[in-house]
Amino acid sequence: MAVLQVVDYETLPAFDGVPVGHGDIQLAHAVESDTPVPGQTRLTVTANWQVGGQFRHYQLQTIRSRP
Repeated sequence: MAVLQVVDYETLPAFDGVPVGHGDIQLAHAVESDTPVPGQTRLTVTANWQVGGQFRHYQLQTIRSRP
């Protein structure tokens, strides 16, 4: 999420759907342009992992405005 908050606003779509692995944790990025309103972008990062046979997840979400 920290990377998505500081990269150039115009490059955000390049991160949409790009999975990243960190050990047993898989990260997924969602970039929704013009959401919730035109000129804003909703950023969602979801972490997925498995512990003791159970799947877990944690999700962060924020909104960035066009500069």
